Amino acid sequence: MGLDIKEYENYLTECRSFVLATAGTDNQPNLRHIGGYNLDGVDILFGTNKASQKVKEINFNTKVTALFQKENQESLRNFTVYGIIQEVEAGDIEKSVEIIKKRRPQFNYKTEDSIIYRIKPKKIKELNFSAEEKIKEYTKGEF
Repeated sequence: MGLDIKEYENYLTECRSFVLATAGTDNQPNLRHIGGYNLDGVDILFGTNKASQKVKEINFNTKVTALFQKENQESLRNFTVYGIIQEVEAGDIEKSVEIIKKRRPQFNYKTEDSIIYRIKPKKIKELNFSAEEKIKEYTKGEF
């Protein structure tokens, strides 16, 4: 059985932020919270400052991991998305900004300072301690 897309979308969009993991030239993992994001299908769109450390790391290594976990859950549950990240092409920036603003209206995009990324999932892991099957992993083709 494949990933329940509606459940995945609902869970991820209800999170306040997600944790993005990247690694740079030293292969040292770096984590940071990202609040200005939304989904485009199963893909994750988010914006950041062009001068940030994460942009340098993404330019070096396009493999990223994103962890989504709601606060104050009664039972532990989260989704981890493993994927490839790419800069949104110029012709798709306006549409991508509008998608992000649907979830985060205060998102502020400035052409000269900002960059929009798309995470394309290769694998999605669902951890749900209240389910009979605690860990489910889905690969492309199952979502």
